[in-house]
Amino acid sequence: MPLVQVALLPNLIPGSASGSPMFEIAVVIDALRFTTTASQALHAGATQIRTASEVDVARSLAQQVRPALLCGERECRRIDGFDLGNSPWEYTPDAVDGRSLIFSTTNGTRAVAAGQCAAQVALGSFVNRRAIAEWLARRLAANSQRQQAILICAGTDGLVAMEDVLAAGAILDSSTSLEPNGDAASLALTAWLAIRQHSVEQTREQLLKRFESCLGGANLIATGFQRDLQFAADLDSLDTIPASSAQQDVFLRASD
Repeated sequence: MPLVQVALLPNLIPGSASGSPMFEIAVVIDALRFTTTASQALHAGATQIRTASEVDVARSLAQQVRPALLCGERECRRIDGFDLGNSPWEYTPDAVDGRSLIFSTTNGTRAVAAGQCAAQVALGSFVNRRAIAEWLARRLAANSQRQQAILICAGTDGLVAMEDVLAAGAILDSSTSLEPNGDAASLALTAWLAIRQHSVEQTREQLLKRFESCLGGANLIATGFQRDLQFAADLDSLDTIPASSAQQDVFLRASD
């Protein structure tokens, strides 16, 4: 059975002495909001998503990939001069269908860079929880060499983010083919099981309560994005899996 580790922050990923990828797949989780929004963007018809850790790098990429929409935030708000922010509600078919997107966010896109520890990177959240767990299990089962994966929690401003840890646990809980590996994975699964309810609707209500009490959720509420918490808590609402191509910072909709 494939083993799945969890890194509670990107800087807690175990290193490889050889410098080669340690894992077959890394799943980056920034539930509030980048990985939720990226999943919605591809669902709405965006053709690809590129990521940049810094704003100036994103602007430079936009000059190379034309036409492209600049997307992202700093301190929860849309970056000056960017086309879209980081709210999933902005990513409608009218806004993004057929378009290439370049994202730069405070936490999520920076966490993507940590995905270099794996041969392939995907983006996970509560909205695509079941889809990504099943895709992950299939991909790992088909690989006879590195049958391991890691779930990377983006965190909030360098601190462990409760919502990302819960999302990691939710992904682990969603497939009997994935086995938690290590204390951090067990912690994430235990935290998730403590709030999981008998019905999906009750579980969503519990998620919303957690979102409202965590730092990331409080920041969104304070800046007028409380409705984004509802979107992010809509468990299993999307089947879209953003997965990297040969370039680790380019995400397409996974086809298998």
